[in-house]
Amino acid sequence: MRKLLLGTLCVAMLGIVNSALAVDSYWTDATGNHRFLDGSNWDNGLPPAGKWWLIINNVPAYPGVGSVLDAYTGGNFCYGLIIGDAGNDGNLTLRNDTGDPWGARVKARADLMVGTAGGTGTVDVIDGPEGLVAGGDISVGTGGGNGTINITGATARVLGRSRTYIGRDEDSTGTVNINDGYLDANVRPGHFVFNVGYYGDGTLNISGGTVDILGRLDVGGYYDVGTGDFAPNASGHIEMSGGLIMADHIYFGLNSKYLSEGNPQIIGSINQTGGEFLFDGANQTLALNRVNQAINQGWWTTGPKMLLNVSQDAAGTHVTVIPPLEVDVDILPCDDPNMLTVNTQGKGRLPIAILGSEEYDINEIDLNSLNIAATVLPVKEPKIGEDVNGDGILDLMIHVSRRDLILALGLDQMEPGSVVPVTIEGTLSNGRFVFGTDDVVLVARED
Repeated sequence: MRKLLLGTLCVAMLGIVNSALAVDSYWTDATGNHRFLDGSNWDNGLPPAGKWWLIINNVPAYPGVGSVLDAYTGGNFCYGLIIGDAGNDGNLTLRNDTGDPWGARVKARADLMVGTAGGTGTVDVIDGPEGLVAGGDISVGTGGGNGTINITGATARVLGRSRTYIGRDEDSTGTVNINDGYLDANVRPGHFVFNVGYYGDGTLNISGGTVDILGRLDVGGYYDVGTGDFAPNASGHIEMSGGLIMADHIYFGLNSKYLSEGNPQIIGSINQTGGEFLFDGANQTLALNRVNQAINQGWWTTGPKMLLNVSQDAAGTHVTVIPPLEVDVDILPCDDPNMLTVNTQGKGRLPIAILGSEEYDINEIDLNSLNIAATVLPVKEPKIGEDVNGDGILDLMIHVSRRDLILALGLDQMEPGSVVPVTIEGTLSNGRFVFGTDDVVLVARED
C-alpha cells in the first residue's frame, strides 16, 4: 500500500519515474567505508538512484565527507529516506570527520521517516552545515514506530521543507532532542504545521539551539474544524530549558474547543525553565491570547519558584522565564559567626537583615510573603530604612521567633557546633521568587 500510494503521488508530481522500475533499497555498509554513494553498500549493489525509499535498518550509518546521500537534485533521484522500518532498528549519524566545508549532509527528495511500521529509528545530527534535509514531511515516530532525532552539534542542521510530525500516528512515539544547532521547519509556503503529538505521543526537548517554524506550532492533538475529526489519544509535550523556538503562533490540542465537546483526553503541555519562545506572526493578539490561555489553564508551566514572563514588542510575543532572585541575608547582623543558642523554652527574637543591592529595589519585596520553612513568619512589622552593612543602600530588617525557628528546622535535634543554613523566602511585587541564606552555629543551652 505504501509503495502504491507513493508511486501515485510521485508520478503525479514529477512524471519522471516509472513505478514498475522503482524499488526500495536497503543499506548494508558491506564495505565498512560508510559511503552512501558506494553501490556496494546497498543490497542491490547499485548507488541509490531511481528508488522509492532508501531504508536503513540494523546497520549503523556514519556518513562523512564524500558520503552525500543526495536524493534531492540531479539524476540521483529517490523518493524518501526511512531509518528503522518494519520492526527493525535503524541508526543514522551525520558527522563530519575531516572538517570539509560541505560537512555531512543527507538529502531526501520527499519524506523522511524515523521509526515507522513498528520499527525504531534514531538519527544523530552532529555536524553540518547542510545536515539532514527532507523535501517533504518529516515524521518522527509513525505507523506504530518509535523515532528519535538528536541534534547536538553547533553546526548541526535539520531542514524540513513541508510538515513536521513528532508522534504522527496512533501507537507511535516520537522524540526530538536539541542541545545545539538548528531545526528549520516548514520552509515551503503553505505547509505550515509543526506538530508535537499529532495522533501519537510526541516530545520536543530543547536545551539549546534554535527551532525556526515558518507557520503554526501545534502541541498535542489534531483537530479539523471543518469535519470535527480529532485525535482521541494524542499527547504532545515540550520541555524547554534553553534555546529559542520561533513560530507564527501556537495551538494546544487541549483547549476550550475540545473541553466544550467533551474530549479532554487530547493533551498538550509545555514546561519551560529557560530559553525563549517568540511568536512573530501577523496576528499578535491571537498569539498573546493563546499563550495567556495556556498559562492560565496550567498547560504551560515553569519550574519551582520560577515565573513565566510574557511580553510584546515590535518583534512579536515573547515568553521567557524569570529565575529566582538570590539576595544577601545577614542573620544576627554584626555577629560573625552567628551563634544561636538552642532553647525551645525562650521567647526571644532573632534579627535578620535582608540586604538591599543595585540589582533590585528592597521596596519591591512583598512583606507579607516573607517566611522561613513556610511556617516561621516575622513577629513584628518588617522595617526598611536601616543600612546594616554600611554600603549606602537601605536594607530590610525582620525579626522571627527563635523558638519557632528552632522547632521548624529541627535544630533541637542537632549536635551543638553544627553549622546550619537558614533560608528566608518571599516574592517581589511582580511575583518573582526571592530568597537568601545565611548560616547559624548551634550552641547548647546552659542549664
